Amino acid sequence: ESSICSDFGNEFCRNAECEVVPGAEDDFVCKCPRDNMYFNAAEKQCEYKDTCKTRECSYGRCVESNPSKASCVCEASDDLTLQCKIKNDYATDCRNRGGTAKLRTDGFIGATCDCGEWGAMNMTTRNCVPTTCLRPDLSCKDLCEKNLLQRDSRCCQGWNTANCSAAPPADSYCSPGSPKGPDGQCINACKMKEAGFVCKHGCRSTAKAYECTCPRAFTVAEDGITCKSISHTVSCTAEQKQTCRPTEDCRVHKGTVLCECPWNQHLVGDTCISDCVDKKCHEEFMDCGVYMNRQSCYCPWKSRKPGPNVNINGCLLNEYYYTVSFTPNISFDSDHCKWYEDRVLEAIRTSIGKEVFKVEILNCTIEEENLCDSLLKDQEAAYKGQNKCVKVDNLFWFQCADGYTTTYEMTRGRLRRSVCKAGVSCNENEQSECADKGQICVYENGKANCQCPPDTKPGEIGCIERTTCNPKEIQECQDKKLECVYKNHKAECKCPDDHECYREPAKDSCSEEDNGKCQSSGQRCVIENGKAVCKEKSEATIAATTTTKAKDKDPNPGKSSAA
Repeated sequence: ESSICSDFGNEFCRNAECEVVPGAEDDFVCKCPRDNMYFNAAEKQCEYKDTCKTRECSYGRCVESNPSKASCVCEASDDLTLQCKIKNDYATDCRNRGGTAKLRTDGFIGATCDCGEWGAMNMTTRNCVPTTCLRPDLSCKDLCEKNLLQRDSRCCQGWNTANCSAAPPADSYCSPGSPKGPDGQCINACKMKEAGFVCKHGCRSTAKAYECTCPRAFTVAEDGITCKSISHTVSCTAEQKQTCRPTEDCRVHKGTVLCECPWNQHLVGDTCISDCVDKKCHEEFMDCGVYMNRQSCYCPWKSRKPGPNVNINGCLLNEYYYTVSFTPNISFDSDHCKWYEDRVLEAIRTSIGKEVFKVEILNCTIEEENLCDSLLKDQEAAYKGQNKCVKVDNLFWFQCADGYTTTYEMTRGRLRRSVCKAGVSCNENEQSECADKGQICVYENGKANCQCPPDTKPGEIGCIERTTCNPKEIQECQDKKLECVYKNHKAECKCPDDHECYREPAKDSCSEEDNGKCQSSGQRCVIENGKAVCKEKSEATIAATTTTKAKDKDPNPGKSSAA
């Protein structure tokens, strides 16, 4: 009897068992032979649940002791076990010092003895000390309501947790931030040199006991303890805002009033606007946007900037999509449809899910999307009526609209744009007639003519892309003893393949022309590295003398290589 498993599931599940889902004849599951396994549909195989592939270690590294068991391990240390647990000895020692052992959270592997929010580690005694009486940001009432009075007896003497509203006489107790010293007097913690348990960057005495100091570019916050970044910018007053244009934002930076457009606008005339006014972006098939008060060109979706090896400053349409329609239960009669099976499978998996195993195309009709009606609509609108987008063969062409005439053409991959100027142009019938021939319509001398676009040449039918240099370009390269190569819509002069470029032969003496050129500037001609160069007479004489002496000392004058 046929079922979803026999028709499809058994092949998909491979070594796993295919089971039809009860009550759903078209659904199946792949069941693995063990409870500690699961079926990986992407890999089409059963895998163990507890592996380093599925386990993420928040601490230590993952190790598989066997194929079905993974664990997180740490290196052996004084505070952690191999299983990344805090050792009992370390936890007991920390507890005896008044703290709680915890795993470190600063990026390092290990344990730390945490003294909690209301304590700090005394690095001399290695014990936790209370900080409640060292906090100038708190009051005795705060400590009372937080049930912290018993942590430190050096402040808030006489306060009763049972009634935090009943404060004893002000001169009968020390306030937080100024605990009782050895002499029984209230002294601010900064002078007692105990503020270091609260302040990381030092302290200074103030009318309110003391406050912490902060590093450069930071200032102490309102609580007197924490540090915050210094902001040189403040809001404008109503009077200062009057100095700015209505569409500008106002701010004061280091005492100076600044009037600026919002970040996604720029100033045009006397108004901040978000629209681009520069046409250079659209001329290169790019979109324009305003970012950080400046106009910026960028490539729209589906088109990209070419790589660094392509000599094009603009966008290329480097991908496009097909809409594929399916008609099931029709006999297969289009062999070319097999070419698209992979694309169709990928498209269906994108919309339905990766569980789609196989696709068989019975019949297909493929029609390319007209990007003029979708992707290129914004580009067409950017030309403000001068150009209209038309699909011509394999190109998407921004042709000149009625009332405009073409001055020249630009082509970027499958995009082409006619640069237009106001004036008489070919009408739609004339343009259509030329397009049927694969040519463009150019209005010259009062009449319409069909011509091949730039970078193309007449072919047997219509125009074909130019792949070779024209006679003028070839002659220019030959004059330089180079070869003309046409690449990326551009003619270049290059050395012929497997040949070195022409170089002048090395000289062994100065010619009359060389001597005359040097003498005219009061210099003397000498040969260096096979070339004639002009040098001051003193330098040339020394060079000549040195060469002569070297030759005189040569014991074997027949060996020219010694000289």
